Amino acid sequence: MVNRSYKRSSRVGPVIREVVCEYFVKKVRDPKLKGVVITEVEVSPDLRNCVIYYQISHGETAVTAVQEILDKMTGKFRKELSNHSSARYVPKLKFKYDQHMEDARRIDALLSELETSGEA
Repeated sequence: MVNRSYKRSSRVGPVIREVVCEYFVKKVRDPKLKGVVITEVEVSPDLRNCVIYYQISHGETAVTAVQEILDKMTGKFRKELSNHSSARYVPKLKFKYDQHMEDARRIDALLSELETSGEA
């Protein structure tokens, strides 16, 4: 018997991340999506919904443009997931821009500013 001491959604998330990342590498040809990096995948406990967080590695691409493209491609990602899964349901996917790195940079800049103003 397999020890399943953690939720199934926590096991499914990394699989979804792997399939989506592989799809980006092998099949996405849009140059605006070349800098997209998947940072985290959250799957609901009932495995019906999935939020995929992403960042853009090169800053010149507008987040809104990338978000629109990803929203349009959601069906293709779901189809790819269904090809790699034997699960009964393929979760509904929602892409969200991961703001954590920008927030961390902003906080770091504020702390640096406080340090330099405290030294003066």
